[in-house]
Amino acid sequence: MGAYADRFKECDTRPVTYYLGPDDAPIAKAEFNFTRTLRLDGTDSFTETLTIEGVSIPDDFGGGISLSAFNGHICQGSCTPIEPQGGDWTATPTWRPGGTHTASLTTKYTWDASAADMNYVYKPDVKIEGTVHSPGVGTGPTMCGVADVLAY
Repeated sequence: MGAYADRFKECDTRPVTYYLGPDDAPIAKAEFNFTRTLRLDGTDSFTETLTIEGVSIPDDFGGGISLSAFNGHICQGSCTPIEPQGGDWTATPTWRPGGTHTASLTTKYTWDASAADMNYVYKPDVKIEGTVHSPGVGTGPTMCGVADVLAY
């Protein structure tokens, strides 16, 4: 766990807990490790790789939990994320109880730095949405909210 940065790369790993239920009385929690790496690609782009590792998914999560960053990337100014598609994950981003596999998603960002003598500062961020699949909640997944887990 921790962070590393140099002129061309930034890497941050942190534990993330996903709570099921209301904020004041969650009924279960799933544990993950998130690693986010940003790499400069050239003069007008960088790439973000988000890797999620399941650490502890309890039986309370029934049919499992799916995590998504679909349309969840943001940046400011002339910085623009090129949103990946749902099938761009390296593995299925769904963890069943007891599951501990790893899934990664890569997103490219571009920017316009054409104005001379400007200081450009970009703060890319990603929002993760979790869906709990529970056989006791009708035919579809139960939406459990959006967590801003990687704000830089």
